[in-house]
Amino acid sequence: MEISLILKLSQLYFTFSFLQVTRCVFFVFAFGLVGCLKAMENRPYHHLPDGGFRNPEGSPERSASTKWSYWVFNREKKKLDMKIGEGHAVEVQKVLERLGQSQGEDYVLWIGHATFLMKLGDTTLITDPFFSQNAGPFLFGPKRYVQPAIPLNKLPKVDLVLLTHNHYDHLDLPSLTKFPSKESKVLVPLGLSRYFVKRDFKDVSELDWYENVQIDKDLKITFLPAVHWSKRTLIDTNKTLWGSFLIQHKGKKIFFSCDTGYGPIYKKLGDSYGPIDLTFINIGAYDFRPMFDHSVYHTTPEEALMVARDLNSSKVIGMHWGTVVLSLEPIMEPPIRFKKFAGNYNFQTEDAIVMPIGGLELFSQLLR
Repeated sequence: MEISLILKLSQLYFTFSFLQVTRCVFFVFAFGLVGCLKAMENRPYHHLPDGGFRNPEGSPERSASTKWSYWVFNREKKKLDMKIGEGHAVEVQKVLERLGQSQGEDYVLWIGHATFLMKLGDTTLITDPFFSQNAGPFLFGPKRYVQPAIPLNKLPKVDLVLLTHNHYDHLDLPSLTKFPSKESKVLVPLGLSRYFVKRDFKDVSELDWYENVQIDKDLKITFLPAVHWSKRTLIDTNKTLWGSFLIQHKGKKIFFSCDTGYGPIYKKLGDSYGPIDLTFINIGAYDFRPMFDHSVYHTTPEEALMVARDLNSSKVIGMHWGTVVLSLEPIMEPPIRFKKFAGNYNFQTEDAIVMPIGGLELFSQLLR
């Protein structure tokens, strides 16, 4: 009798315990599910559930019919006239002399492609430092046909590095390895700090779109959207972010966007952050015929002007051309179209600016 009673009590205890555990599991699952749903609701549009990223809402998308062929690209590339236009690049010694003469001024120097050296007050910054001979892993990838305006080891002390995305012609690991100013502050999109940390940079910050950093009392950097993508390997497509930089210095606004395609996001950015005093934007790497018409992720010269217009920009500088062959338009075509059609987008011809590689402009002239 006593044994039977003990067994029944034991059964009741375990039944009760099971119900309690089940209830706990249910509540944990329920609250976890609610938490996940809330997180999904609060996740920005450009953040995907798998941890990847996508372009701003309404951005163009690559057509499913787009077919890339290395064989066709290399065949067509051989047909390009590689004659460089007169005055396209300044001699290194002249660049170094002009740089030395300008140390007391705020200036911008085009080193090539998307690499610019800028001095703003007490801060010297560089964008997307690309000094290698090819844009690819090891010795692979397109080779540059114009050398950097100055060698990497001749750079003045750099205080700030801005990186837009992870493609090889922007995130250049050999250049980072040999970079002479490892103590500089580095601002990168989400997911890219490890490339700098592994190469002994000490002060690296990752930014999401719309986040900003106050560098000093006069200089503020805001990371903003671009219409592009990211990839370095076969398995990491869009796993790291990309974007543009708004550089604000003493009441002036400089917008740096490279790489990007055209999209409605720029009208929104113009409304929120404009007017812009000076926009830097890619004007090359757009034509891929006969494979497909043009890249939705690289603006044509006309689309670059549209972006600058949408940003309410007073002036615009064309870049990402004349350094390395990434597409099939004639290598000297982008600046011609850029200047020719400036008036169609409410710019004076002189306000659609084409710099030579090694060209140095004073911000006192550009931003007046």
